[in-house]
Amino acid sequence: MSALEERPAAPAADPAMRWIAGCGFGCLALIVLAIVVVAIAVSWLGREGPPRPEEVLADGRESAAFTVDLRADDPAVVDLLTGFQESAQRVGDAQSPFKVPEFFQRMRREDVRRSLPVRLEYLRWRGEGDAAGPWLTRLTLGQGAWKARMAMRLVGWVMSRGEGSRRETVDGVDLLVIGPKEDNVAATVVSNRVLISRDAALLRRSLDPGGRVGAEPEAAAESATLLAAVAIDGEDGRGYLRPVGALSTPDGAPPIAIAAGSFEIASRDVVRFRVAVRCASAPTDANAAAEALEAWVTAFPRINDVRVVREREPFWLDPATLVIEGRVEGIEGLLGSLFSAKREGAANP
Repeated sequence: MSALEERPAAPAADPAMRWIAGCGFGCLALIVLAIVVVAIAVSWLGREGPPRPEEVLADGRESAAFTVDLRADDPAVVDLLTGFQESAQRVGDAQSPFKVPEFFQRMRREDVRRSLPVRLEYLRWRGEGDAAGPWLTRLTLGQGAWKARMAMRLVGWVMSRGEGSRRETVDGVDLLVIGPKEDNVAATVVSNRVLISRDAALLRRSLDPGGRVGAEPEAAAESATLLAAVAIDGEDGRGYLRPVGALSTPDGAPPIAIAAGSFEIASRDVVRFRVAVRCASAPTDANAAAEALEAWVTAFPRINDVRVVREREPFWLDPATLVIEGRVEGIEGLLGSLFSAKREGAANP
């Protein structure tokens, strides 16, 4: 055959195969595009803003403030949270024909450890008359903070489209406000912190550098001094309360000005506490007042086997301040009773 002779033409590709190949490449391109779009959206929603100092929440006028600080290196905390998760799972197993494999049950402890550290702070102010006062809470996340930022921004974008919702900017921080000026809820995310307030004015004050000066520094100093006096080594939480009304006047003791406490999760079933109760004036009968104040502190709801046990004889820190130490036992049974009540409520609506 001569080199100049034409070779036979290759057979034409089947149109059906060309169509299938085109669809395959098109679907692959769409999948890649969807992955890129989702990755960009997640990165944008979960982005961390410029670093900011922590907000100052207390101003000395709050009637109550509590902090729970859970750490991943505290085995008792991990054990308690694992027990909480197991109690919930037992209720779920009782309501479902499917059982959780043992392999996944062993992963619970590591899942709990990976979710820590977490810090929750809650402050409440007095309202006018008998009305409930405003409150402010802050959740500080260790791992997984980007998920919270992403969720809050997505929810904020959706909620801001609703009637009665608006967005504000305070010191460069976006704030979502829902409701009228007289009765509203505000929320924002700053770095790894989620802040929610029952009154937008409280959140604006905590974010605004010019609004961080305490209105009553003497009251703030008093609560800080009491918290330092009762702090337990390795504490997992602390708080103080300025009771009002009937709560502030136990029988047999002068009116209570402030009570501050510290607690430590000792195990899955035990929480240790130390509380200082400061009266408005020194009692005339110290023994009777000590009994009344101890009863006031240990008045815990009798649920299942939950009980309060004294660890040390109460003592007077000063003529008007009594310190009480003890522990709460039966926490694991309390968790079980809470989930059992939830299961019974679901079964008998």
